Amino acid sequence: MRTLLTIAILSTACQAQYVWQSPSPAYVHLYGVDFADPENGWVSGEYAGDGGLWRTDDGGQTWTTLLQDWWREIAGVQMLDASDGWAIGESIYRTDDGWATWTELTLPPAPPGGDSPVAATSMQFVSQSHGWVSTRPSGAVSYLYRTTNAGASWQYLGEFDLDSWVFADDTTGWAASTDSQFMRTPDGGQSWSLVPDPPGVMACCSTVAAVFSYDEAIVTTFENSSVGFTTHHTTDGGQTWASSATPAPRFPEFIDPQTGWGWIQFGELARTTDGGRTWTQVLDARDVHESVRDFDIVDASTVYAVGDFGFVLRTSDGGDTWEEVSNGSGQYLNRVGFANATHGWATGKGQTILRTTDGGDTWKHQRWPSQPLFIGEANDIYPWSQDHAYIRVGTGKVIETVDGGENWIHKDLASTWPQGVVYFADPMRGWIVSTYGTTFSTTTDGGATWTSIPTGVTTFTARDAVLDVFFIDDLNGWFVGHINKSYRTRDGGQTWERTPDLPAEDYRRVRFTDPDTGWIVGNDGLVLRTTDGGDTWIDQRLPGTVGEHIQDLVMPGPDEAYFCSKSDPLGAYVRHTTDAGATWTDEYRGPGPLSVRYGVTNGIAVVGQNVWTAGTDGAIRHKRATCDADLTGDGSVNTNDFFEYLSLYAAIDLRADRRRLGQHQRLLRVPRVVSGWVLTPKPAARSCRLLRLLLQHRPRVHHVTGAPCLGDVVLVVVLRRVEGLRLLDLGHDRVAEPSRGCQVGDLL
Repeated sequence: MRTLLTIAILSTACQAQYVWQSPSPAYVHLYGVDFADPENGWVSGEYAGDGGLWRTDDGGQTWTTLLQDWWREIAGVQMLDASDGWAIGESIYRTDDGWATWTELTLPPAPPGGDSPVAATSMQFVSQSHGWVSTRPSGAVSYLYRTTNAGASWQYLGEFDLDSWVFADDTTGWAASTDSQFMRTPDGGQSWSLVPDPPGVMACCSTVAAVFSYDEAIVTTFENSSVGFTTHHTTDGGQTWASSATPAPRFPEFIDPQTGWGWIQFGELARTTDGGRTWTQVLDARDVHESVRDFDIVDASTVYAVGDFGFVLRTSDGGDTWEEVSNGSGQYLNRVGFANATHGWATGKGQTILRTTDGGDTWKHQRWPSQPLFIGEANDIYPWSQDHAYIRVGTGKVIETVDGGENWIHKDLASTWPQGVVYFADPMRGWIVSTYGTTFSTTTDGGATWTSIPTGVTTFTARDAVLDVFFIDDLNGWFVGHINKSYRTRDGGQTWERTPDLPAEDYRRVRFTDPDTGWIVGNDGLVLRTTDGGDTWIDQRLPGTVGEHIQDLVMPGPDEAYFCSKSDPLGAYVRHTTDAGATWTDEYRGPGPLSVRYGVTNGIAVVGQNVWTAGTDGAIRHKRATCDADLTGDGSVNTNDFFEYLSLYAAIDLRADRRRLGQHQRLLRVPRVVSGWVLTPKPAARSCRLLRLLLQHRPRVHHVTGAPCLGDVVLVVVLRRVEGLRLLDLGHDRVAEPSRGCQVGDLL
């Protein structure tokens, strides 16, 4: 029997909006990670008071926020299965429904005469009811507690070296005492007996790494900086020990008595396959872009590592190769720049360089130049093409890539390279004004040689400096700085004159589209426009903008400009004019979706109708040329977009569905914008599976209704009131086969 599907919708205009792109899972420092299998895992963390817990079900390609804005640290997470789990921080938290809801438990009380604990620092549960938690009062000691009733009550077990204890089951455990002696227990920690120390070791601190039985354990010791950390493996309760012959990690973890992982020092992840006797580095330190705090060994092939500013790494082949599965970085970002609508970079503190090749849906770290090392933040970006770019670093320094950022090299190694604020108009022509405006330098060969002359400017002092320089051509240029310092040249820098009669503010950016037309922007909402090369200026500041400090300025045309800013209290905005500043539109205003900390917007990039901003805590936002639902790009949402949506999903390999759904961020956002979507036709089982995945990645869907999965037709309508789009008719008449068990209720 033939199946008929009728779709009719009103065409509606698309209104572009700023879309959150990164960071993901979060900007905070990640302290804990626990994966149930290679795809399903949880991470937890905290930074500057913001704590949270996040989950992935596709190996880190996408993340769902479970807990956020607690204003407290979430130091660790452990999940017994997909539903039952625990988290620790300033309190102890328990869930039995995958963190849809949770119960907060108070910290166990201090022992008699002991200091009150301020946080739970470590935990281990071997069942829903049996577990241990250590709390930290102060210093390098921990109080250890045991529960046999899921945290309803706690038994104090004693004082131990900082978090140095591990249990193999609900009775067998090892620990290190406060004087670095090893102990073991056969009764869940109620009684302890000393274990003979490894011979010849005078440890000042000790750690229990893994416990496999009452007699078998792996521990680490630290004697001094020359010896470092050493692993010791015993199978007879400490009567004999096998010690490592190579430097060992302090906190290694083992999946079995032979295979373990650990961080020897920053960026040096090592693996052992002989029970800790030898350790081999398996990860290049240049690919570890933040300090790593924790890692989880899922199986012999899969390991996840997490660290500062939301950094997450994964290996699926035992450490031979690694991929960054976090998106972006929580580092404070300074600038963003795009060569075209898909390829761009963002820069920030901590020598952060991020790269996107898909319009910003995904951002990945790039390696900093290896030699020579110098201190400085990556700042202004000059994207000449999708492969070739310059980045300004620190004061006048520049790094270059010609291969899309796979490798960055220093351009400023020559002793003749000047110091100061730099601007390049193209890869060959550049200008530098010294920090206090006294010297002007120019190059016409990409910085291989420079010509420097004095400017005659003496108004800058040690308390103020040049902040920006810009040239529209070889003759006409400007530089601006603190306390209404603004100078121009009309002869290529041979002479400079001060711009007259400007307000007393700090000037941060100057841009022109021709020798006559330009803007200067700065602190306290300063917006100045000139149409005569700077002889006269129009003050275009809006009322109530005191405290709003404009950070960046882009001029797509003589009458069009965008600028981005921060304000007090921390809040960001993007303003846009198309009528030479007669009116300004607030295109974006307010903090980001996760925290008020996402407030400062430092950089802005414009390519056609696409706009990107970057700022505090790694926040990157994108305004597309059209809304996400307009897949055909014709400026409206109509039936053609429905079928384009279906054709894109028709090409998805079923075995890679989960991963690719996570990668197609634009498609995942579509149902958040459109009132109704359809998946048809496909084999029912595959369609239902795809739809479940799609809905899992769209937790904000308000309601789902429609027919079950019938024969070779899947019909589902996602209802949401957005942008005034109305669904006229969406239905089917008859189906050939009965339901195959994929009910709409299963998809909710």
